[in-house]
Amino acid sequence: MQDRNTEGRSIAKRLFLFATSLAVGAVVWVMLGESEAVTAAEPPAHAEQKVLARVNGVAITEAAVNESIAGQLLKLKRDRHELIVKAVETQVRNALLDDAAAKAGVSKEELIDAEVTAKLAEVPSGDVDAFYEARKQQIRATKEKVEDQIRKFLRYETFIEGLETAAEVELLTEPFRVDVATTGPRKGSANAPITIVEFSDFECPFCSRVNPAIKKVTDTYGDKVTIVFRQYPLDIHRNARKAGEASLCADEQGKFWEMHDAMFADQKNLSVSGLKMIAGRVADLDTEAFETCLDSDKHAETVERDVKEGAAAGVNSTPAFFINGRYLSGAQPFENFSAIIDEELGK
Repeated sequence: MQDRNTEGRSIAKRLFLFATSLAVGAVVWVMLGESEAVTAAEPPAHAEQKVLARVNGVAITEAAVNESIAGQLLKLKRDRHELIVKAVETQVRNALLDDAAAKAGVSKEELIDAEVTAKLAEVPSGDVDAFYEARKQQIRATKEKVEDQIRKFLRYETFIEGLETAAEVELLTEPFRVDVATTGPRKGSANAPITIVEFSDFECPFCSRVNPAIKKVTDTYGDKVTIVFRQYPLDIHRNARKAGEASLCADEQGKFWEMHDAMFADQKNLSVSGLKMIAGRVADLDTEAFETCLDSDKHAETVERDVKEGAAAGVNSTPAFFINGRYLSGAQPFENFSAIIDEELGK
């Protein structure tokens, strides 16, 4: 089960579709967003004035309905903008291809054949290997089955980048951002230029799988990045909520990240008794205080608050990230994080 994780699935299929689309030059592989910051669960102005239904005289207002589906509405808005941005990118690339083909006195298809198909051997094998290794969990196919598509993609990207460098291209679209509260355990300075808010589930295998990429982010960018962890236990994981509470009990003693790492390293042992055993392996953790905290359910409301705020921000699967408010979902490779981080730092 993929924990309803829709992002990053079936890269092999997308690579195949990419290769097919080369003939018409309509290739898009971008992850951009919207121009304004959107506050999660923000109802339209004056929505409370509009009544959509009444039950035994009790009004059901538009504001109440909007609040109940805030996450879905936000996702629709984000999806709409991404479609627009991708269409812009496609038109830009087609315009570049049209100009290049006209200058060469050939058709667009002939230009692609000459500059992409005929030059696949120029793609270094190391680049193909690196691309596949970074995404093999999402591709879910052997390298041999998708190697040709990867080569076509990489060669096409190199060719297009050359056309973009030689031309005057001005993209005016801006990233889609959601204002997400940065309340939760933090790693790094609150003054860092990049804030990554992670919604995660300690029982989710994909959340565990993304941790090496997150570690590489912190190792690579140092004090330029801060990570804020927020709880998003999925209903399909019966121990996830209590594990979230356990992490916050450890946080009371300044041991959140140690407990975080210990639980992800032992995901099959997250029952209450298992959590207490794991806590016993965390150095310098007062286990008696930890167990009292865990048994009291004192952090249950905090976990529930995170879930509600995450849902309102458009989260519906784990792991989910907001990089300076820009949404990235799934167990993504380091390269997908760094692409957004580098763009943000470039601003």
